[in-house]
Formats: sequence, C-alpha cells, structure tokens
Amino acid sequence: MGRSGSRRGRAGAILAVLLAGMVSTGESRAGTTDVTIQYMNHNASAPNDDIIEANIKLRNDTPAAIALKDLVVRYWFTRNDAPMATPACWWWNTPSCPHLTVTSGIVALRGADRYVEIRFGHDAGVLAPGATTAAIDLGVTFGGHVDETDDYSYGTVTSFTDWKRITVHDAGSAPTEGLRGGTPPPPRDEKGERPHPLSGLSQGMSPPSLSLARRFARTPAIRPPPSPRA
Repeated sequence: MGRSGSRRGRAGAILAVLLAGMVSTGESRAGTTDVTIQYMNHNASAPNDDIIEANIKLRNDTPAAIALKDLVVRYWFTRNDAPMATPACWWWNTPSCPHLTVTSGIVALRGADRYVEIRFGHDAGVLAPGATTAAIDLGVTFGGHVDETDDYSYGTVTSFTDWKRITVHDAGSAPTEGLRGGTPPPPRDEKGERPHPLSGLSQGMSPPSLSLARRFARTPAIRPPPSPRA
C-alpha cells in the first residue's frame, strides 16, 4: 500500500473513533447516565403543608449536545388522599416557563402513587456537553395538607445537589422506562406485605416438604425437661 492509501486508512480510523463518541440529538442512550438531575427543596422547612416546591436542573454528562425535546423529567410523590394534586411550572427563565409544560400520571410504586412529568417543547433548544439548564421551579398544590416525607423524590437539601430520586427519560416513554438518568422508585411489595420468612425455601422443595417446613416454623420449640436436682 502506498503512502496515500496509508494516510486514508489512518484518517478513516480517526473518523470512526470520533463518530463513535457522538450522539445524535434524536438518539436514545437509555440505560446510560446521560443526564444528572440537581435538586433543591424550596419548601424544606414545611414538609406537612399543602404544596411541593422543587427546584430542578439538568446537566448533560455526554460529549454531545442533547435536544431537550427528547427528554422528560419525572418527580415521584404520594397524594396522601388530598383533594387534588395540581402541577405547575412557577419559573423557568421567566414566570411563563416558555417551551415547557407539566403534566401528571398515576403509578403504584414504593413511595409514589403519582408523578409530575416536565416536558420540553421543540423550541426549548439543546443542552451542550457539560452544560446545565436554568433552574425549573416545579410546584404541586394539593388543596390540603400532605406529608411530603413519604414521597420518593423528596429531600431536605436547600442547595443544589445531585439527586438520583428525580429521573430523566426518553420523551414518550412509559413511566419507569427509557431511563437517561436517576433511579426510578421500585415496585411495591404485593399488598404492602413483607416476604414470608420461609419464602426463600420454596425453590427446590416439594409441596409436602414446604408444608412441613412451614408447620415446623409455627410450632414452638420443644425444650427438654429440666434435670432432676440432686
């Protein structure tokens, strides 16, 4: 191979490496840590009043720009039998929160029976590599007092802190799917009960053996009679 062919080969290899590190703004990287959420609680001193007020920022942890329209943010909470749970954006760049909308959904997860979803419009722009958005002031009003301390996403931090309990997903994904950052709440245990202490024994045991084991677990231990005194 001549020098020109060698140069073309090296140039092609370099280009392949560069392209491998780039992410199309419309391409999902679900399952990777694309985005870090930063959170502070504007209402940390009053966890039992009638509002949630969470300030949220997104930081792009990838080497490529990400279109905000491709992302949604989900804040997970419990309604606590309040008469309503109405989400709103109270500030993002201006009080009108341009190119941003919020909606809510119902789930049955540990620490969450509701979530608020923050959506970005097509004109919201892109988040450059390493850049962080302006703070989004997210609010939820309940029309009555609630206990925020049982909410999955709740925290008492009063300055911006990396926070995994608020999550980022692909736009249009199911509530816990298309994950781009953070950790969603886990499923609830069935009926809210703890697993039976012998549940782990069921694997590899025949039904009669398992029945006997459970019966033995309910039977008080038999103590030997005391030794006669001399």
